[in-house]
Amino acid sequence: MSRELVLVFPAGLAPSEDSYIPFDKGLFLRLLNNSRFIDRNEAENSNEFKQLIPYIALINSNGQVFSYQRTSKQKESRLRSLFSIGIGGHINPVDEDISAENTFYNSAIREVREELGIKVNSDDFEHLCFVNDNSNSVGRVHFGVCLALKMDFIPSTIEDTMTGAKFLDVESCMSDLENYETWSRFFITYLNEERQRL
Repeated sequence: MSRELVLVFPAGLAPSEDSYIPFDKGLFLRLLNNSRFIDRNEAENSNEFKQLIPYIALINSNGQVFSYQRTSKQKESRLRSLFSIGIGGHINPVDEDISAENTFYNSAIREVREELGIKVNSDDFEHLCFVNDNSNSVGRVHFGVCLALKMDFIPSTIEDTMTGAKFLDVESCMSDLENYETWSRFFITYLNEERQRL
């Protein structure tokens, strides 16, 4: 059985707050330029590193977000049964490209294709914020880069790790926030605050 390698960066480079953090291109590039691949088992059990994760929200032209519930087939057992607005996963050597930034986008493109059966390219993504959560065992070893992908339809091919997929108003997500995984709570809060600023 081959081991899985995942992209990590030194945990000390991550912001300390447990929240969403407005997107900063300089921080994004600093994390990427100090990243490397290590064994996933080591990454999951070490506080020295954080795994960099593209975390993608599908948003339609009415500002609604794609929401779903994680099923028992979700590989990460700590996230099963929780609601989410995020599509994404680990960055692996198969994504590696000429630059770390290209590697990141290749991972985001692959995750959308694998989870939703949709072909996209790097220009389709909009950077919105980061999410960081050191309050639990999942969050302590991961760091999310939140992206928006404009889409006005529910994909016909959805992984069996998802159920109940639909577009919801941000307000509806806010009213049910406690049933979402932590990263989605932060991301929804960001989207809600941005909506109120408009």
